[in-house]
Amino acid sequence: MKYLMRILISALVILSPFVLHAQTNAFEAGINGGFNFSSLRGNPDIDAYHHLRTGYVTGVVFKYISKKYFSFQTGISIERKGSEFEMPVTGQSSTSTGKENFDFIAVPLLAKVFWGHKLFYGIAAGFYYAYLLKETKIVDSPSKSINNTNYYKKNEIGYSAGFTTFFPVKKKCVISLDIINNFALNI
Repeated sequence: MKYLMRILISALVILSPFVLHAQTNAFEAGINGGFNFSSLRGNPDIDAYHHLRTGYVTGVVFKYISKKYFSFQTGISIERKGSEFEMPVTGQSSTSTGKENFDFIAVPLLAKVFWGHKLFYGIAAGFYYAYLLKETKIVDSPSKSINNTNYYKKNEIGYSAGFTTFFPVKKKCVISLDIINNFALNI
């Protein structure tokens, strides 16, 4: 995972001057990065003992603008999702705390409709595919890290929906903020 992150970050740093200038009227390319909030859902134990936590996302984005206020967006990114947990230890009066990290390579396909003049707002919807690279459970006490990747399905598909806003900074540079909720439908 560290090797893949180094390659992606190196490529982003090297290509970013070219990517920012690769924008035209119909096509745009860029880099993305930020944080996400994730939680696990699916069974009573997870619902009771796992809690929301932050992760990160970084990658490259490609957008095709078919009309003035409509676009398709895709890309490839590395995402860290997961949860924090606090659960009782079987047969004891203590609790176990820690976090779970799920590292994915993700490919979204979003359609966006937007409006505005200098500051644009819009909605986004679509689908995504993600491949699980690694799952790690990190227990706080006693401190240990456990690789549980083989216990999880590797492929994840789902649908995405959310809001987008963006504004041009310069002629060939745009800053955008997307708030997208991914709903996993594991396969």
